[in-house]
Amino acid sequence: MTITPDAPTVSPLDPEVVAAHCDAVWDGIEPVLHEYIAIPALSQNFDPDWRANREIARAVELIAAWCRERPIPGLAVEVGDPPPPAPGIGLEIPATDAGG
Repeated sequence: MTITPDAPTVSPLDPEVVAAHCDAVWDGIEPVLHEYIAIPALSQNFDPDWRANREIARAVELIAAWCRERPIPGLAVEVGDPPPPAPGIGLEIPATDAGG
């Protein structure tokens, strides 16, 4: 890549702006993580009745709900509940042209 005098300059990220953004996105995660690790969600390898017990589904929905509350523009949260393996979370954030 050749940089010419006409090339636009890229300013570094302001650490205070980055810190404020991270604080907003991760606000409130600690109590959610405490609740998450308290859920006795065992995989089907350790709990043959995992679907009936609904602990994995409860753990997945807890994290999915927290993700849905995040101030991330365009964030789509999808919970899949297929036959085994256990439920999972899909997150999608649309691309932007902010990077140039």
